[in-house]
Formats: sequence, structure tokens, C-alpha cells
Amino acid sequence: MTYDQNKVLFLTLSVFSDTGGIQKVCRTLSKTLKEVLHPNDQLQVLSLCDQSQDLDSRYLDFNNFRGFGYKRLRFCLHAIKQGLSANVIILSHINLIPIGSLIKTTNPRAQIIVLAHGIEFWQPITWWRMNFLKKHCFLWSVSQFTSKKIQELHGVQGRNISILHNCLDPFFQIPCKFGKPSHLIDRYHIKVGAIILLGISRMASYEHDKGYDRVINSIPALLKVYPNLCYLLAGKADAIETERLNAIILDKGLQQHVKLIGYIKEEELTEHYLLADIFIMISKKEGFGLVFLEAAACGCKIICGNIDGSSEAVLHGKLGKQINPSNNRQLQLAVSISLQSNQHNNQSKNLQKICMEHFGFPAYNHKVKQLLTPFIKIS
Repeated sequence: MTYDQNKVLFLTLSVFSDTGGIQKVCRTLSKTLKEVLHPNDQLQVLSLCDQSQDLDSRYLDFNNFRGFGYKRLRFCLHAIKQGLSANVIILSHINLIPIGSLIKTTNPRAQIIVLAHGIEFWQPITWWRMNFLKKHCFLWSVSQFTSKKIQELHGVQGRNISILHNCLDPFFQIPCKFGKPSHLIDRYHIKVGAIILLGISRMASYEHDKGYDRVINSIPALLKVYPNLCYLLAGKADAIETERLNAIILDKGLQQHVKLIGYIKEEELTEHYLLADIFIMISKKEGFGLVFLEAAACGCKIICGNIDGSSEAVLHGKLGKQINPSNNRQLQLAVSISLQSNQHNNQSKNLQKICMEHFGFPAYNHKVKQLLTPFIKIS
């Protein structure tokens, strides 16, 4: 490696073979690194869980990526080998700190950056990991909210934390028209003219902070005013949580008004946001919330919580209404106010415009370039 040549090593748990917010972040950051680094620089993205053939070549070239198919020892040894000559090591998750510490031992001059997504930092962390993080790492936090939590809970110095908001996936389909797709109305057996609320979230029995159950519990009161209302709840759910939610729906007699529609394919996301009159997710522990950006990019009205990173995703009210996620009255009022005014095309386009200006891929590239500049020379 020549004196002026940079080498960036990005270590991840999963990028292409699984779905979720962190995977989307890793895909987008991989593409950004490839674009902002000089052509003569070296970029290696190593994934513990992916296979090499899982690569989506829209984001990276084949020579920039390698997957290890859960073979932990091979992943670890290859990461250490690549790390010997790297200027910058980026860890996609705090669980990769053990490998980062081994690399730092063999290459003390390497700069280590850890991505902070949210909830993984809001729980106890072993003392030695936190000690290494404080002494040897810089954090790129997804939001000011998450940054403050890390400082409060773990005593990390604010000067070692930079804010890198998530952005829209560069290949997310941005709509030009805002009509409801009729084939989705048919697919979900929705009555013509129904008011549609949409939520997209991971549904896990061990995590009840996303707020979808509170939305379900508010539906009976909303039906008194909007009898044709339908709440579509999308996302992967474990068996226990599916059973629990179905029991709530059955107990309240909401089978015609609340539908669990499962995982939505990436290529169908835009159509689902267009289907919705309101996108609603009133979480309490959201690090940021990529779904809010996607909804805004589709011109969809948004209701979110006001006590976590969601506020930053909706630009503190510019892209959506913020409510106390525990206050059912506020939720019902926010839905009513949102439905009282029809969303015209110009309003949808304005939401989309503001979203793209703040959270589009070019703005994200610029921010990553700024954050990397103290560590490596970027032309």
C-alpha cells in the first residue's frame, strides 16, 4: 500500500441475506464508502452471516465483498489479516468489538469506528467492551437521542460521538404519482373507500415498545367515528407474538379492521406506503426509524412517538405529527386531525421534497465524507 493510499475495512454481521433496518444501513453505507473513497483506495466489506454469492452488485463490486456464512473463526482470522494494513475499521455493531480489539492490538494506528443504531446500546454492556469503546473507538450514532442515551448510560464522552442519520436506500422507488394501488386493495380485501392506517415493524414477543398493540387497542374508539377504518400491520413476527396479537384482535372483534399482512418485499414497499392514508408507528425506543423516511418519500401522512429517535426522523414535526406514545387520547386525536384534511398531490410532493433534501442518498454521502475526513485523506 502506497503512502497516499487508504484502506477501509467494514465489518458487518449481515448485509444482503437478511432484512431489517441495520441491514439496510449496512448496504447503503457500503455503497457510500465505495463512492466517496478514491478509486485507488482499498475497500473491503466482510460479513459474518452472508455468503459471498448474496452480494447485490448494485451496492458493491465482487472484489469489495466477502461473506463467511456464519463461519466465525474464518471471519475473525480474515478480518484480523485485512485489518493489519487498514487505516480505518468500521464495525456495524457493538458485538463486533472483540474483533476490533484484536485488530487494534496488531495494528495500533488503525482508527476504529462503531455504528450505534439504538437499542443495542440501551442495555448493560460488559465492562471490558465499554472500556475498549471509550479508549479506542469513535461512535457514529444514528441520532442525537441515541447519542444522549449512550452518554447517560455509559459515560461515553460526547466529543467521541458523531451523528450520522440514516438515509433512504439509494434504490428505494420514489413515486411520481400518489394514488392508491387497486391491486393491493383487492389483495387485502379492503372495502372501497376505506381509511387505511399502515404500520411496518418487527414484531417480537420479547420487545413490546414499537406501539402496534397500542394502536390496535385504540381501533374500537376510532371505529365509532370512522367505521370504515382498517389497520394493516406489516412485518415479520415470531409465533408467540402472532398468537398474542391475534388473540387481542379476536377478543375485540376487529377481524375486519386489523390485518396482519406479514413481511413486505422491498419492491412492494412504495405501493404499500401509497395505499396508506396514515403511516403510524408510536414506538418508545426507536433509535431513528427508516420507515418514517420511506413513508415521507411516498408523500404519506405520519404519526410517531415523541420520546425517542423518531422525532429526528420526522424533523421534529416537519414530516409528521408527534404524540406521547402512551397517551391513547393523543393518538385518537392525531388520527382524527390527520383525516380531517385530504392530502393533495402538492402536499405529498412537498413532504417528499423535504424528505429527499434531508435524507436522500447525496446528502448522506456528503455527511459520510465529512466524518471520514479526520481519519483519512479524501480527494
